[in-house]
Amino acid sequence: MFLLDEDEVICAVKPFTEGSSAITIPHPASGRISDIERAGFSYFLEVSVAREFIEGWLSNKSLLPSIEEQCARLIHYAEFDA
Repeated sequence: MFLLDEDEVICAVKPFTEGSSAITIPHPASGRISDIERAGFSYFLEVSVAREFIEGWLSNKSLLPSIEEQCARLIHYAEFDA
């Protein structure tokens, strides 16, 4: 398991899929990630928000979803609900 800094932001290459390249960067104070965007990455979610969402979602499950299912649910959340 990788430990991610709660203050970082996840950026990934669109379209967001389980196989998308992704990186984390320090939270940009200005709210802009233009250097990352020029490199082909787009804002995905803040690490803290992603972690909170997954932990909350998993707490309501009786069976642990696969990593693929967790990834798909997080992508859906990032694209449509966040």
